[in-house]
Amino acid sequence: MILFLKALRYLNNLKDKGFTTQEVATGMTMAILVTAIAVVTGNTLILDTEEKTHVFNGQAIAKAAAQMLTEDGASAIPKKGSVSIFTIDDLIEVGKFDVVDDPSSETAGQYDGANSFAAVESVR
Repeated sequence: MILFLKALRYLNNLKDKGFTTQEVATGMTMAILVTAIAVVTGNTLILDTEEKTHVFNGQAIAKAAAQMLTEDGASAIPKKGSVSIFTIDDLIEVGKFDVVDDPSSETAGQYDGANSFAAVESVR
């Protein structure tokens, strides 16, 4: 009987300790909100980085095409109103560019050499 009373007193003490269901639910809700914000922020950073990488690669293709025109001289400059297309394959062939990985590719692929290009238009 004494053991039963001691156990009962121990259980009564436990009743006052711990968290209520409302407190647990509030804590879980806050944890879920913080996790959701972290996931959205991380995804945004990844997408922004991919976009910046595409812009940088496009600028590099344009610079390589400009170098090619500069080295070839005035005869290489397109006539007024016409457009010259320089694909990545063209730029690689003359040694002005190297194979570039596509940051959006899930299989670590590269830019399509025939369909990725810089278009040069003469306005003078």
